[in-house]
Amino acid sequence: MEDINPKTGLPVQEIESDLNIKAKRGWPYYIAYSTVYVLIWLLIWPKFKGQENLPKKGGYIVAANHVNGIDGILVKIGMNGQPIEVIAKMELFQGKFKGWFFRNMGAIPVDRSKRNGRAVDLAVERLKEGAVVQIMPEGTINRGDELLPFKMGAVVMASRAKVPIVPVAITGRMRMFGSGKLKVAYGEPMKVGDDLEKANEELRETIGKMKKNLEKPKGMKQYDGLFQDFMKPILLGLIKFVYRPEVVGRENIPKKGGVIIVSNHKHDLDPFLIMSGRTGRRTHFLAKHECTDWKIGRGIGAFGVVFVDRQAEDKTKTKEQVMKFLGKGRVFALFPEGTRNKTEDLLMPFQFGAVSFAQKGNVPIVPAAIVGQYRPFKKGLKIVFSKPIEIPEGDLTKTNEKIRETIEKILIENGEEAHRPEIYKHYQAKAAKEAAKKGRKT
Repeated sequence: MEDINPKTGLPVQEIESDLNIKAKRGWPYYIAYSTVYVLIWLLIWPKFKGQENLPKKGGYIVAANHVNGIDGILVKIGMNGQPIEVIAKMELFQGKFKGWFFRNMGAIPVDRSKRNGRAVDLAVERLKEGAVVQIMPEGTINRGDELLPFKMGAVVMASRAKVPIVPVAITGRMRMFGSGKLKVAYGEPMKVGDDLEKANEELRETIGKMKKNLEKPKGMKQYDGLFQDFMKPILLGLIKFVYRPEVVGRENIPKKGGVIIVSNHKHDLDPFLIMSGRTGRRTHFLAKHECTDWKIGRGIGAFGVVFVDRQAEDKTKTKEQVMKFLGKGRVFALFPEGTRNKTEDLLMPFQFGAVSFAQKGNVPIVPAAIVGQYRPFKKGLKIVFSKPIEIPEGDLTKTNEKIRETIEKILIENGEEAHRPEIYKHYQAKAAKEAAKKGRKT
């Protein structure tokens, strides 16, 4: 009984044999490669590193993760035009024009619905002849943060052909004029031993580590926040006009000297609401390092924001910068919940960063509670500043809990319990919409 491809209804081995025989690197390959090469350099501005790890001679496999439709050509461009044999899904070889085009691209067709003996045999033959074969072990484009399980093709071919594998990590999305946001790194060649399962997992872990290293923020110049002095009146004026917030207890914020304002967190505009407490004082915030990738990232930095890598174990530079601003007598606003509260609870557990900074800098903490919802041109949004709390020496657990209880009490007294269900439903609906959108893309 013939082996049938469920998608095409045609015999698998017969198709593969026919396509493999006809596949060649013809003139469409050179025209397409030259055109895409120029367009990528002109429009995408990718960044490459680690090309020195590419073997100078002999066959080898290039194994990369898969995040964009142009990853194949991107990896090839970084190898300075070195000829590469690409393994591509068989569906690309079907159809009159598309089939003709991809057959002339010199690719090796593979049927992803089954194990492909013929495709592997052909790749091994070419590797033994000194060719470079490229493969994406994930098997499909992966938009997620974590790598998909790797298929065994790369390590099987490397083992049979007795050639090394060069791991390649790709990060970033394809954006016009991305200025290096799309990055490709080539790792050191790795040999494949007898244990193919172990080798496959090692390959996945290596690419995963390389990918995380590429994603690490380089950091941004820390600004003193002079830009804030010019922009704050305009921004706070817009907030006041659109959301009409009520500010209570602004007299509790010291007029001078270092101070930390600690607040609950429910919206991206919370920092501006906190600024409305003492409009004449420069106020600094912490922000996730991902903001530096935004087009307005430099503007956010010029506003006096301190960027922090929340995944990094060593946050020494962040602590030093916070201490520097507090030493200058600035206001520093922190959200101990760590992120916007999208739960049904009034408050999430508090982290210890705020009380730790306050103790080290010998400054008080002013608890603040943001009550209500951000509804344009409707009243009800309020921020309440409580009396300053001095931070004692020693264990900070009780002090941290006291601050949390103070904010929780203010929220309850001002009717936040009535707003929380609606806020929670809003975030749930938004999450469902984003999930549906992501599902359509994949």
